[in-house]
Amino acid sequence: MITTCLAGLSLAAGSLDFDPLHQLPAESGKISYFSSMDHGSCEGAAWGEFLGPDCGNDDATKYWYVAMRWPYAGLQGAELYKVKDWWHNKKILVTNPENGKQVVLEVKDWGPNIITGRVIDVSKTAIDALGANTDDIVNIEFADQNAELGVYSGGSGPSTLENSEDKGGVETEVFQWPADMKTCSASLIYSTLRNGGYHSGIDISGSGEQKILAAASGKVVNIIENDVGCASNCEGPAKGCKDHGFGNTVIIEHQLTNGKKIYSMYAHLASIESGIEEGSYVMGGITKIGIMGATGYGQDDYWIKCIKNTNPHLHFEIKDSNTLTNPKNPSETAETVYGYAAGNPDDYGYHNPEKYINNDEILVVKSYGPDSESTYKGKTSAQWEFNIPGNLEGWEPHNMEGAQYSVEGGRLFIDPAGSDPWIETNGLYIDASTAKFINLKMSSNCPDNVGAVYFTTTESPAYGDDKKVEFTTSTGPDWYEYSISMAENPLWKGTVTGFRIDPANNGIAGTNEDTVGFEYIRVE
Repeated sequence: MITTCLAGLSLAAGSLDFDPLHQLPAESGKISYFSSMDHGSCEGAAWGEFLGPDCGNDDATKYWYVAMRWPYAGLQGAELYKVKDWWHNKKILVTNPENGKQVVLEVKDWGPNIITGRVIDVSKTAIDALGANTDDIVNIEFADQNAELGVYSGGSGPSTLENSEDKGGVETEVFQWPADMKTCSASLIYSTLRNGGYHSGIDISGSGEQKILAAASGKVVNIIENDVGCASNCEGPAKGCKDHGFGNTVIIEHQLTNGKKIYSMYAHLASIESGIEEGSYVMGGITKIGIMGATGYGQDDYWIKCIKNTNPHLHFEIKDSNTLTNPKNPSETAETVYGYAAGNPDDYGYHNPEKYINNDEILVVKSYGPDSESTYKGKTSAQWEFNIPGNLEGWEPHNMEGAQYSVEGGRLFIDPAGSDPWIETNGLYIDASTAKFINLKMSSNCPDNVGAVYFTTTESPAYGDDKKVEFTTSTGPDWYEYSISMAENPLWKGTVTGFRIDPANNGIAGTNEDTVGFEYIRVE
């Protein structure tokens, strides 16, 4: 069920998830500091410590801490401690807007009392580092949870999650929320089972007046307009409308720094912004795509009028291809596949947007335009580290035992079927003149030790034995590093667009004793 916008609850910059109990109590307000001495006993405590020599001898633990009125007041029992445990040791970025000074602090206590008119208490060390005084106004947001405690010197951006990085001379950025999350909430989440299918994106609900921004820089590659006149009342799904219920929709292509392309989709828009057209370039978090709405099946308000308890909302997807439906099989036309998948959407070429947004391990080329597009066709390297659980990072397993593959513990695992197992990734733009090796770390329990890497290029876009380099593998449970010289093949030239890795000629049908794992794959 889609819910309305959150009332009186601020979803701060860099919010970590959609749970209302996991949002900051305030994004700005008056500051004060703990007036008590930094001492006391906290042995065995999980919350509300006074930090001192008994419970933290290093400066980071003793001096960089924060308290706010975290939203667990009124909870009891197990739920209370569950929320407390979530907040404990979360990292908060506090900024003094008067001088730009910032500190990263750990959540350690609750307060200040509401009668003070203040919203945040920090350690004396922290308020001094901010150059602030009691009752000064500060800005508050979640920090990168991997950031070090103390004075933050990560640049002028609002947080480490939102700062751009420079990778090999190319400016990059992370995916951002496409709607103003101070006034909106996520409702129908990714992979939710509904109406016989699994939701292929997330729905962000609002009042219908929120502007929708590009989640990251890229190029508009598809615009679908609400198929006005195709149906009336609530008969849309039976009328073959060309918008298939998505209404006004925009799809944007993004260039990732690993060489892959990925696509974001924005559906049910009340209107598409003037100037947004196929081929135009957009900037992440800046370019307005349109206005949140409820369009679909040719009607301006289908999702309000015809679906109970539904409000204006954005249906937002991240996926592997420029298509309205199943990215792995765009020819599917059944109405049930639009916005849904028959099983886990990950298996159909969709990605959970919540795992992409504010994830500094998935970087987009920020200056993506005609110049940067041609530049990235000459990319000199690509790498897949499999650090995000469940994220195949664009690799597709083939000839597996059913859906027996996973990403866990920083590794991609597959369970081959009887013969010819392989994994494949496409849509790359690798300069063969500078990237000459594929380096990988692999464990193979297959019965033979014949591995191979196939590739495609812009000049020769089909996989075949003419574009293959074989290598000898070691079998058994241990992990081995391999460096395959792709330049040995004379067709390794120009722009490489895809790879297929065969860990062996054969697997063993009906068993998981032939499991293969990849710890990393790097083109260098």
